[in-house]
Amino acid sequence: MDYTSHRGLDRKVIEDLATCHWIRNGRNVILTGATGVGKTWLACAFSNRACREGLSVRYYRVPRLAHELTLARGDGSFLKLLGAVILL
Repeated sequence: MDYTSHRGLDRKVIEDLATCHWIRNGRNVILTGATGVGKTWLACAFSNRACREGLSVRYYRVPRLAHELTLARGDGSFLKLLGAVILL
């Protein structure tokens, strides 16, 4: 990870997220930022780490997540989906 670029990454935050404690504590992560800053790369890296820790992962881009939530609200599985979603 290159922390010298001007992406505003905090090394301690990234290292903490890499421990996957946030997943075990039932927390979500939403990565935001301009195009090309590495959001997808980070999401894949955190997901890969979680899988190596034996955790299940779901990755959604916002448009698909919104669509899935809309469908789940309609078929009654909204709360179940919310309980399973980890946002990256």
